[in-house]
Amino acid sequence: MLVRVTAAAAIAALAMIAAASPAAAQYPSRGACDYYEFPPGTPEYRVCVERELEMRRHGRVPRDYSPQRLVADSERACTYYGVPPGTPRFERCVRREVELRTPQ
Repeated sequence: MLVRVTAAAAIAALAMIAAASPAAAQYPSRGACDYYEFPPGTPEYRVCVERELEMRRHGRVPRDYSPQRLVADSERACTYYGVPPGTPRFERCVRREVELRTPQ
């Protein structure tokens, strides 16, 4: 009985540590940079993850944000991540950024 309680407590503690780790917090940004076709393990991928995570901290835009400004900000974000403008990757990035920034 004591072994089961101890094991359950250890598992719960490990789950809390994993949830609080920086890697867990960056998972969505890693997925985004995979989606933007940056090769994992490259300096470009690392920069994309860091910058995408930074942008996610800013959150959505106010409801009165103009659609033109929303697209322009999304384009700037994609350029900031290092996605080459004028490519299908860039268009996917802009669509995703607009969706993530649009007020619900």
